[in-house]
Amino acid sequence: MRLFELSKLILIILFTAFSISCNESSNSGLGPGKNPPYFELLDLKNNKVKLEHFRGRVVLINFWATWCGPCINEIPQLNYLVENFSKEQFALLGIAVEGGGTLFEQQDRLKGFAEKHKIKFKILIDQDGKTASDYKVNGFPESFILDQDGKLQMIKDPNSSSLTVKIIGPREWGQGELLSQISRLVNTTLKKR
Repeated sequence: MRLFELSKLILIILFTAFSISCNESSNSGLGPGKNPPYFELLDLKNNKVKLEHFRGRVVLINFWATWCGPCINEIPQLNYLVENFSKEQFALLGIAVEGGGTLFEQQDRLKGFAEKHKIKFKILIDQDGKTASDYKVNGFPESFILDQDGKLQMIKDPNSSSLTVKIIGPREWGQGELLSQISRLVNTTLKKR
């Protein structure tokens, strides 16, 4: 069973890489100030969650998987953000790209994982990998930050010192430059109200 899940995940990653190479010349929609790809995904309680539900808040979208060691190591940093910003100002959407099994099986597996690792952010399930493909995710974790208007934001990546809309790999979200950048976005949200 585990081999089947791994094979399915490899196919999703290959499909994503193929999609990126086919669409390189087109406008990806992942540029700064642009609307990100729309999604409507199920959470662990089988509720439909739409990206547009979070307008008015700064949103961190984090693509991850339960088998990803760096994703697991990043959980305390992501929890820190949820604990230190109000739900009215900030939302963190952890989009799990698991592959393998039915939706019910994925939800069940993710519920156990969330309990074990004390996850405090909303978990959404990208069952078929389409959302990860739309966001051109190549590996895990990968993250995007949206402002209160739902637009992708340029973030200075402390690991490379470059500006980007996509943070590739785990980060220390609860400290330093990333925390300052998110705080500035949240404070901008407060000023607009």
